[in-house]
Amino acid sequence: MRVKEEYFLECSLGHILAGYNEIELSTSDPKIQIEAFAALLEFIIKSLRPGVISARIATERFNLIQKITGKEDIYSKERGQANKLAIELLPEAEAFVSSHKKGYGRFRAACLVSMIGNVMDIIPERLDSTVKISIENYRSLLKEARIVFDQTREIFDIIRKADSVLFLADNAGEIVFDTILVRESRNFCPEVVVAVKEEPILNDALLSDAIKVGMGKVADELIVTGSNTVGLFLKEVSPKFRRRFQETDMIVAKGIGHYETLTEEKLEKPCALLFSAKISQIADFLHVPLGSYVAMLLK
Repeated sequence: MRVKEEYFLECSLGHILAGYNEIELSTSDPKIQIEAFAALLEFIIKSLRPGVISARIATERFNLIQKITGKEDIYSKERGQANKLAIELLPEAEAFVSSHKKGYGRFRAACLVSMIGNVMDIIPERLDSTVKISIENYRSLLKEARIVFDQTREIFDIIRKADSVLFLADNAGEIVFDTILVRESRNFCPEVVVAVKEEPILNDALLSDAIKVGMGKVADELIVTGSNTVGLFLKEVSPKFRRRFQETDMIVAKGIGHYETLTEEKLEKPCALLFSAKISQIADFLHVPLGSYVAMLLK
């Protein structure tokens, strides 16, 4: 999804906030911090133009700060903390899903749990965007959460008929909750393969994260995309991953980054997008309140 001019100011602020956060995490040297922040501002001014995809800016911003500060895995510590917190919350999520009837009811509950995990994003895109979750308020989230844009029935029906599903993971932390959705999908689909990023990009889950949280125990296979971009640009993935993408019957993708990029691709198969609409442009486009949970199907 391309950024419209009326959202340029908000988009710029989001990237500046995220970039500032990345600079602080990367170095404590004031000279390097100033150099990186000046480069960040110059980059934002040059890059934000009509028709740009925000995920592309986020990718290039992250790479720029990596290069200047010399810190390769900026969110390494934060990814570990997010995984740890999510694992502590996992029993609550498991109990919530198990309280629903087997079949579509349990699948839909697993989708909701997976989408709630999407609000655990540690990267600030607005001043109030980062959500700190405890066991108590997670219980409240489970109780009160609603899927406002809900195409889970259509998604479920396609998965039931598919021979293979390719699941595109998003962030560390939320990937813990994705294990439940992958497991539930495996009850109806013979093969569910989970893809993660090969190299660090923002706080996206890496293969090491997927293994640590037990995704390898529920998925038929763990693979990497062969790229380190926010979301997925099909021209930039590895030939091996592209073949898997082309051969699978169904795509399930988590997070805003995949929404921003896959809606720009000419897909030849159904693609389910699960995320929290925590960016104004996307919420407005879908006509849902900011922060709504969205389960949409691209046909």
